[in-house]
Amino acid sequence: AKDGSRMTAFYIHLSKTSSDGNSANFKYGPIDVGMSYSINHTIDAGLLLNFSTDNYTVEFGVNATFSGSAHAKIFKVGIDASLNASAHARLKGGYSQSDGLFVQGELGGSFEASVGTCYAKCNTVCLEADWFSVDAGAKACVSFSVSAGWSRRNGFNLSSASGN
Repeated sequence: AKDGSRMTAFYIHLSKTSSDGNSANFKYGPIDVGMSYSINHTIDAGLLLNFSTDNYTVEFGVNATFSGSAHAKIFKVGIDASLNASAHARLKGGYSQSDGLFVQGELGGSFEASVGTCYAKCNTVCLEADWFSVDAGAKACVSFSVSAGWSRRNGFNLSSASGN
């Protein structure tokens, strides 16, 4: 800079997101059939250069999701089904005052599938009835993540998690 000061940090983050989807429905008299889906993904990268604290990091990541659903109904009797899935991955590395040289990676995802005409919570079955209809359904869910890394000062680390 012209006034004699120095640049102390530089950060840049680039990201690209794409989406796609479609739906179709068919209705004829008492018949109603349809489906839809969507796909989304994001790719990103970042660079941090912090000269005043000697911290330098580069990272890359990707996130993706898929959602789909279908339904069929004849008169008042029908069934619905849906599927949702997501995945992510991230890798970063560099140098920091606290860790020295380091590299860290993470991978994770989730999955949900449901079928039926009533709302079920994760990993349950539901049954609802009244004087005019009976609704039944089920939903299965799972999620996971794993993280691994190494740093010069702290050595190796590994962690994982799962859930519904």
